[in-house]
Amino acid sequence: MNHWRKCSLLIGCLAIAFGVISGRCEVINLTIAEALEMVEEGNLDLRAGLEQVEQSRQFALRDRSSTRPSVNLQASQGRAMSSFGIPDFDTGEGFVDSIHFNSFDAKIVAQYEFFNPVSIATYLAAKQGVEVAKLEYETAVQDILEATAQLCLSHMRNLERMRVIESNIERVQVALDQANAFYESGVGPKIDQTRARAQLALEKQSKLQQETAIAESGYAIKRILNKPLESELDLSASPIPDSVSQGPEVLAEQAVEGRPEYRQAENQLRRNVLETKAANFKRLPSLGLQGEWGYIGEELLDGDEQENWRVGIGVSVPIFESGNIKAEKHLAKSRLREQEYRIQSMKTMIESETRIAYRDTDSRSAQVEAAELSLELAVEELELARIRYEEGLGDNRELIEAQSKLADANDNVVEAKYQHGLARLKLYRSLGDVRGFLE
Repeated sequence: MNHWRKCSLLIGCLAIAFGVISGRCEVINLTIAEALEMVEEGNLDLRAGLEQVEQSRQFALRDRSSTRPSVNLQASQGRAMSSFGIPDFDTGEGFVDSIHFNSFDAKIVAQYEFFNPVSIATYLAAKQGVEVAKLEYETAVQDILEATAQLCLSHMRNLERMRVIESNIERVQVALDQANAFYESGVGPKIDQTRARAQLALEKQSKLQQETAIAESGYAIKRILNKPLESELDLSASPIPDSVSQGPEVLAEQAVEGRPEYRQAENQLRRNVLETKAANFKRLPSLGLQGEWGYIGEELLDGDEQENWRVGIGVSVPIFESGNIKAEKHLAKSRLREQEYRIQSMKTMIESETRIAYRDTDSRSAQVEAAELSLELAVEELELARIRYEEGLGDNRELIEAQSKLADANDNVVEAKYQHGLARLKLYRSLGDVRGFLE
């Protein structure tokens, strides 16, 4: 009996240990730079974008097939009945007779349009469409990288704000302990205790709200990286440089050529040119070769098959299309003009975005310095208020207010650094290289 109890106890312990081990959450240790490196591999939207590139490639191969020879094997075995009338010229009457016969046909049919300008131009346009799809994918990569970097910056801001709140709670708790000690010794009023308790309650409420913000930003990062939502995220900050090596004029010129959206628009323009040529070529004739070779007979493998072949050349010339060709030509030219306008507008927009982002980055860097100076002054003010309170020169109202100012100053520094990171991120997104904002 004791033996079975020991075995049951051992099995139970093993089961509990296995449950604890299997229930452990995966811990994801990342820096912002590492998170950006994981985007292309893990993000599902980008995987879907790669499939769109593959689809464009297959569309081009499909259109290319119309410029290549085609060879088909055709075979048929059938049976038919034919009725016919036979007149009797002597009596003026006649009768109807019918015959049944079998037919077998097997042949190889080959066709090749060796001169078809429309098919050639259509294939070249589809081939250019592959390049458009690749650049569209690069644009999607930059968009997802920007979203990922922004989520990481938001998460780091939330973590820093939590540290600020926890520091606030520690300072307010010290002030509450002092107020309790002064009240118990008879040198402090009851209002000091109440004031400190109220401030402590506010800070604890802020902590609860901040925990929710951290969870939300963490879930968003895990979702965009395609990581399990139940996993634990440990995100470390990557250093963000303060300055930009080049001026706005140089950056604006680099941005136009560096943006995948602009290069995509240029490739789309080339595609529109080819589509316009294809529409113009529809007035031209097409030339092709046709040929077939095989056997005909009554039945398959009956020994009475007869060889049969045919070779020919054909030409097709459009004569009357009810205005279809003219409409397609005007449509293609309109699309071409539309794309030209879009490129001109996009160039101006990119240059403007880059100049604004550069100035915003420079301004945000200066704002970080101003926020850090305000923080230093708030620390000094808190120290002076603490000394006055400990020496009994007043109640703790001045101390609580100084603590609130210090909390605001700390939060302003966190927010200023976050806004500086966003401004730098926006600048390098306008340059077409999101990863560069960490370099």
